[in-house]
Amino acid sequence: MKSTIITHPGRAHRDDFLAVCWLLGDITAPTSVLRREPTKEDLRDTTYVLDCGGEYDPSYRNFDHHQFPKDHPPTCALQLLLEYDLGKEAAHQAFPWLFTTGLIDSKGMAAAAAHHNVPLELFAKGSSPVESLILGLFSEVFLLDPGDALHKVMTALGIAMWERARGFGDAVTSVKAEVVAVNGVDVLVADAQTVLSLKSPNYLPEVMEIKRKEAVAAGFAPVASISPNIDSRGPGWTIYRYDDNPLIDLNRIRDDSRVSFVHANGFIAKVNPDVTVHDLVAMVGCSVLTQT
Repeated sequence: MKSTIITHPGRAHRDDFLAVCWLLGDITAPTSVLRREPTKEDLRDTTYVLDCGGEYDPSYRNFDHHQFPKDHPPTCALQLLLEYDLGKEAAHQAFPWLFTTGLIDSKGMAAAAAHHNVPLELFAKGSSPVESLILGLFSEVFLLDPGDALHKVMTALGIAMWERARGFGDAVTSVKAEVVAVNGVDVLVADAQTVLSLKSPNYLPEVMEIKRKEAVAAGFAPVASISPNIDSRGPGWTIYRYDDNPLIDLNRIRDDSRVSFVHANGFIAKVNPDVTVHDLVAMVGCSVLTQT
């Protein structure tokens, strides 16, 4: 792999920081990071140039977005890099915050807040203090060599990003789910065998959200999901109500002896492992409130 990564000096942002992390996470040889403007030679050799240089040309490893016109769709160096390496759909599935990162970086915080229909002041207050601190550290350096503490942290983050991208992609492909109708509502049911075979089961909630969106695109309207339990409560099943849907209250099955836990708000229930899918669907049916 390349021997040098270049990104712009001055104030660091999420996109250039994580773009560097991404590359460090895939290295096969020690790689230095330089925070300076690139030379003409940098733009035409094996150096990776990120978020500077005024050029997007993956064939030369150049990933900048600042040269795009004002009306160009929102994007950033990180988005260009991940979409190139993973493909657009896979990149946004693995990293659902990627679009918003590109929106903030290229159009500004106000545009991002408006897109998400959130007051600007509230949107800004949601920024992570951990992110602010680590970006501050990155902003202060001009050279990072292998062995430097921050270089090690960024490499570890990059490795984690690659592991997530690969594991999440496998999970999306592997997990199967179908929509079942009961008592006038649609329920998304995950196939237990495909879920339990996952190498990274922690991705299941996000994968089920993708399956839900696929179901909606197909004309269904799931109000709840059923999937094998993957948390610390041990083996069993999880029934989950989407979006606090008023049609479903899982407290209605609280007294069922097969139910080990129901949240007081009625949005999630844990069910014993020996319960069949047929009976689980029936439980959801029992949780449906009478529609008037």
